[in-house]
Amino acid sequence: MEMRMDPPTDYYDEQLKTVDENIVASIATRQHLSHGKPGFPKVAYLERWAQQYEIPVSILHQTFSTLFRWHVVRERVQPDQFERFVPIMAAEPHGNLLALVPYLRQYNNCSVVSVQLESPQLGDGPVHVDLDIAGYECMRHAGGGSRAYWHQEFVVTPVIPDDEATSLAMIVHIESNNRMRGPRVGEPAPKPIPPTTIRFHRSSKRD
Repeated sequence: MEMRMDPPTDYYDEQLKTVDENIVASIATRQHLSHGKPGFPKVAYLERWAQQYEIPVSILHQTFSTLFRWHVVRERVQPDQFERFVPIMAAEPHGNLLALVPYLRQYNNCSVVSVQLESPQLGDGPVHVDLDIAGYECMRHAGGGSRAYWHQEFVVTPVIPDDEATSLAMIVHIESNNRMRGPRVGEPAPKPIPPTTIRFHRSSKRD
């Protein structure tokens, strides 16, 4: 589904074109320098800039809020034409949590990486999972699960070459929902998983 790009008005002052292009260039520079994780300016900074440049602080807050949600508002890539499965078979235990990346699916315009989690502490609600792969953009796709199991798919661009799939250095960030079901009779109450980072060190290709 494509986002409509209808402007709110037909009027545009062409004298602003150079200024607007500089704004776009600054946004691109900011995204590049932040490596996709820009955070959010301190309130003191926003108030100082608002006073210095005579801009309402609410406008600055809205602007940086949009930049902070870059991964949500940017155009999403939809897998187009399936080509093949590529086995990865990577597994990393972390306490009583097991993270698995069994395979990726290759499409003509992207790769889809499947991350699977197993643990008695995943809770009732959604599990927030992020994936980082150096040199690639990873966007959450489909996901779901149950009390002890969760899977999350990521659309990865550009397409991961088949011969690099088994040597990817992947980083998975996990945080479980705090809502937990009551324990079964005779069992201690489970505790939700705290924010957890798991690194898959895949230094060599699969034989």
